[in-house]
Amino acid sequence: MADLDVLRELQLFLIAQGVGQAPDPTAHPPSLTVPSIWLMPRDGAPLPRDGENITVTLDDTMLRSPSAMEPWMQESWVDVIVRSRQPTPGKYLQRTINALLAPLDQVGGRNGWMMG
Repeated sequence: MADLDVLRELQLFLIAQGVGQAPDPTAHPPSLTVPSIWLMPRDGAPLPRDGENITVTLDDTMLRSPSAMEPWMQESWVDVIVRSRQPTPGKYLQRTINALLAPLDQVGGRNGWMMG
């Protein structure tokens, strides 16, 4: 069974929801309204580029292969890092992403949810 690329799938989900865009290093200037969503950059979470207000970085901190008893289940811990020039838009974006991933009004809330 092939491993699911959790970070790429999460990036595509957030882009589809209108939260961000795939980073385009050739865009001059970058978007002021739609942040770039980076995947595990080598040098850590980047600061917003000139002309950009917010960046989002997805970093897979722990990826384990499925156990023999549950080959369909993969456990992953993903850090969602939001860097912003002003604190209020950064906090708002972080809360928006939290609400998209694990809405409080669903059964189980933020505990025991599965992406799939």
